[in-house]
Amino acid sequence: MKTKLQLIVICLSLLFSSKLSAGVDDLCGTTSGITAPSIPLSGNIKIFIVFAQFKDDPDTNDNGWPRNSYPAWANNFINAEPNSTYPWNNLSHYYNEMSNGTFQIIGDVYNSLVTTDYNENH
Repeated sequence: MKTKLQLIVICLSLLFSSKLSAGVDDLCGTTSGITAPSIPLSGNIKIFIVFAQFKDDPDTNDNGWPRNSYPAWANNFINAEPNSTYPWNNLSHYYNEMSNGTFQIIGDVYNSLVTTDYNENH
């Protein structure tokens, strides 16, 4: 009982400690002054995309992504560098259009399919 009480006191003191906070370098985004990191409202942000399937995903060819295979359109899903024009309607194009050209999402795509060891309902 004494051990449990000590553990609870330690957890509560850590939870309410004013010295615990995420460091600026620990998160993706930008900072301004002493505020916490955030995703910028303009400029560029670089992301990493991984295509994954559950072990029990249905076998369908309707979306160009058959089961147990890397999507045929994966390498065109996002631009690697900022552009003013886009050859394909991708994620970079979407964010550029929705922000009226003030925000760009760029990134890299993992070049292999990741399949989980578990079913979707896990």
